[in-house]
Amino acid sequence: DFLVKSLIPEGVITMLSGNPGCGKSWLMLEIAKCVGCGDPLFTGGNITPESIDRFKTKNVNVLYIDEESHLSEIKRRWKMLKPPILDLVDFMSMQDFKIDDDSKRKGLLDFIDYQKYGLVIFDSLVDLHTKNENDAQQIQIIINYFREITKRGVTVLIAHHNRKESYTSPNNASQKLRGSTAIPAGVDCHLSIDKSKTVDGKRELIISHSKLRQGKEILPFKVHLIEKDNGMIIEYAGEVEERENKLQQAK
Repeated sequence: DFLVKSLIPEGVITMLSGNPGCGKSWLMLEIAKCVGCGDPLFTGGNITPESIDRFKTKNVNVLYIDEESHLSEIKRRWKMLKPPILDLVDFMSMQDFKIDDDSKRKGLLDFIDYQKYGLVIFDSLVDLHTKNENDAQQIQIIINYFREITKRGVTVLIAHHNRKESYTSPNNASQKLRGSTAIPAGVDCHLSIDKSKTVDGKRELIISHSKLRQGKEILPFKVHLIEKDNGMIIEYAGEVEERENKLQQAK
């Protein structure tokens, strides 16, 4: 089963990674908004039978835990996405939450049960624990803590940063992740933002599956972020052509 059709499996750990400032938080907020009201993802407000079916969502309660951005910035972005009034999304911002703090983790688990959340979003991994992210054993402990949430049938979505890029950086999305290889090994699904650029005034992101334990990985696709009339529109822009993908790898 998928929380977002073909993209985010239900009841497991999914990671969304990319370079700092590439648009991860916008995508996480868009996912929260659409799942929180049951709207399809990346329609850009242009509802067609095809767009409804492409990334249709299951409507569940959402908790968004952000230890990276202040509430004022989250509110600014949230308003730009123009969520509907009946959007079942709650936010927790800059509360010094650490997943490896036993008391805070137990409090979160109790709160998830009480509020019946179906999706919990964490932004971002580096701010959510006190362990050494380069130590595989310590990271495995952190992954196990997130699994305590998924054992309740709740989907977990985590934002994570890539390493700084250089000419010798690997092309594989999992190898680009900061920290131990236990991070990509421990998640069930990995979505990566492979590229971010501005085209004709539109910010273009290329998103791909680098790992999916259940179902079939979808082909890389483009998403446009368009700032218009004090709002942000996020729309699907088609699959990446094979030739274009090979040229990017060659570069």
